Amino acid sequence: MTKSGVNISDIKENNRTLILKHICTNSGISRIELARVTGLTKMTLTNITNDLIKAGLIRESTETSENAGQTISNSVGRKPIMLTISEDSPVAVGVWVSRDYCAGVLTDLKANIIAENRIDFVENENKDTLMEKVIACAKYLCGKSQRKVVGVGISSIGPVDVRRGILLKPANFYGIANLNVCAEVSEALGGIPTYIEKDMDASALAERYFGNGKNTPNFIYVGITNGIGSGIISGGELFHGGSGFGGEFGHTSIDYKGELCHCKNRGCIEMYASVPNILNNYNKKQENKAKDLSELIELSQKDIGAREYIEDICEKLAIALASLSNVLDPSTIIIGHEGYYFSDYMLKIIEKRLNDYILVSGYKKIKVQRSDFEDGASIIGAATIVMDKIFNNELSVLN
Repeated sequence: MTKSGVNISDIKENNRTLILKHICTNSGISRIELARVTGLTKMTLTNITNDLIKAGLIRESTETSENAGQTISNSVGRKPIMLTISEDSPVAVGVWVSRDYCAGVLTDLKANIIAENRIDFVENENKDTLMEKVIACAKYLCGKSQRKVVGVGISSIGPVDVRRGILLKPANFYGIANLNVCAEVSEALGGIPTYIEKDMDASALAERYFGNGKNTPNFIYVGITNGIGSGIISGGELFHGGSGFGGEFGHTSIDYKGELCHCKNRGCIEMYASVPNILNNYNKKQENKAKDLSELIELSQKDIGAREYIEDICEKLAIALASLSNVLDPSTIIIGHEGYYFSDYMLKIIEKRLNDYILVSGYKKIKVQRSDFEDGASIIGAATIVMDKIFNNELSVLN
């Protein structure tokens, strides 16, 4: 029988990262609360927090925090000392590569935005011109702070090869394929570690650490935009699947005799509930045309035909989500990207019908709610890719 030893330095590093994660994902947390949520001893906590303070990563504060819970609300007398990120701590750059532009942010390790940038794409983009714009976006953001940029995250339309850092071959994307994004960005920025995730996965990470999925270990982020995709958090971790291509929710078929999708399947939910198809299918049949999703949703509040159409879209989404939920057993569905603008009425329909259709209907209830980042989860998610690497000990902020 082979025995494996325990490396004390690894344990210390894991504990240090655990503490840093809780400090970064709360607006302020006390040592008492840290002890409660981490299970670490007072001595261990004191040693590690002192190390983090000396390293310039965190600082002490007497400011109160809504996230510190009962520790603060029940305290009397002297204000508790809270721990939060230092103003001199490292920063991260995130760049979202969408179909029409790249948009980026410079953030601290709590995902607070320090600077933003956007560069539009044009009709005749190619590999070289697109990479020039992505690099220019990242370089601009790196130059907006004197603090150390510890990493760059790229969230992109898929498919992407996460392990090799390559954008593979997105449909209808200027004919671009096999773009070695991470290597080129890292080289252009002097070797800054660079990582890539599918934009829906990055969005799920943003919700996991800083949004509506923060205290929810099992949820699905569903982004409704030009297509439909999902990011899956299972057991608190991002689910990639065996080859890194998991979460292609848009190609869940709800009708095997339905419309032919570009993926060569029929009746994919994307053919009915992606934003362009929602509008095109409605405008083909109705006299009162809608120029965008917001106008159609507003129209549905006063026009019976528009309302019935919207309700049918919600029904189709619920059917597809029920199939996904029967496999993954989430507690929450978070709807984002342009789906953020779905009305409360639409979300209630989706939630009700979803819970009618799941296998364990009547025994559990899946919540359906909006993203915490309006339609910008992919941008915050890009920077969050870097934080995820830090919190999982794949990237050190102490070197």
